[in-house]
Amino acid sequence: MSTELWIAIGAVAVLIFVYVAATITKASVKKKSESADSGEIYDATVKAGDSGIIDEDDGSGGADDIIGDIDGKTKLVIKRVPFSERLAAQPDNVKGYYNDIYNEFISYKRVNVRISKKCASFRLGRELIAKILVKGKTMKLALALNEQDVADKSYFQKDMTEVKTYTDVPFVIKVKSDRAAKNALELIFALAEKKAMEKKARFKKVDGVAIALSSDG
Repeated sequence: MSTELWIAIGAVAVLIFVYVAATITKASVKKKSESADSGEIYDATVKAGDSGIIDEDDGSGGADDIIGDIDGKTKLVIKRVPFSERLAAQPDNVKGYYNDIYNEFISYKRVNVRISKKCASFRLGRELIAKILVKGKTMKLALALNEQDVADKSYFQKDMTEVKTYTDVPFVIKVKSDRAAKNALELIFALAEKKAMEKKARFKKVDGVAIALSSDG
């Protein structure tokens, strides 16, 4: 094989390598993702190879839009979807489960509710005892329980103790069926017994979904 042919082959190889490297460097991917446990859906455009740089599960409210400088050239834009909008997008049966859980909590004395951009939080006085979160088409209930509190029965729960959002409410179940909704009410009763919570003498049910949709969350 002549020297000229070898030189030509080498030149082609170099060009191919440069083209592939440039393509990888400049390529952008469109990611549509959900924060792992806060339920927050967002759209993000990032350069290929970049990993997550924003903690979407820190439990805080935060601004609606976050713009971060990844590498001095590419911008990461995240659109937070508020809890109220995520709840509004749920099917009617899930909204019904939400209402049942919401009313069960507020039927107890000293329990108050706060609707934030990330979740509905329930407190007994100042103590956080539960959260309702929505991720995609799944609603989750997080409670201030541990597995030992309900050792006689499995609720297909997850222990989320190591996740910041769930530090105070590590017992997490998904509520997306009639059976799961019934389990949720059983667990709230177990929580009430653990915390010595008392029922209100007089209680009238409210539309928890409407309250959430009318909130700033």
